[in-house]
Amino acid sequence: MSEVAVEYAKLGKGSLPEAFGPDLAAEVYERMETELQPIAGIHDLLDQVTGPRAVASSSAAHRLVRKLEMTGLSKYFDEHVYSGDFVENGKPAPDLFLYSAEKLSVDPAECLVIEDSANGVLAGIAAGMTTWGFIGGGHATSELGERLKDAGAERVFESHAEIAVALR
Repeated sequence: MSEVAVEYAKLGKGSLPEAFGPDLAAEVYERMETELQPIAGIHDLLDQVTGPRAVASSSAAHRLVRKLEMTGLSKYFDEHVYSGDFVENGKPAPDLFLYSAEKLSVDPAECLVIEDSANGVLAGIAAGMTTWGFIGGGHATSELGERLKDAGAERVFESHAEIAVALR
């Protein structure tokens, strides 16, 4: 049973309606297509990074590619866009980050992971990579920074501008 289904049952509502999952997915996709915007400062940050870079996301590959296209971020990553779809074990396992480092021909110990989830932080650390947390996304709650720190993030940043300064 999913977390959502458990919480719904706690409200005494019984089980989720059968169409809940497909309806939610359709709504999320529609909102993504009409409302998705890049987070402030991401283009400036990526313009500053001169070394190899990749996206390593738990998002489904087709949605990940679409999000990068819509926000104008595709140009920064070329073919180095990797999804949890590409590996057997998703985050918090290190597989996706290790796969990305291999594709970039970079030693994992030389990689910096910037993550917005506790499972992602755990995965980055398990991969032997320097791992920073990011709480500047629209999904971030007031507790996210503490969860990222508790998971082991070396540093936590509220904006891409702060990350840019730290990288200089």
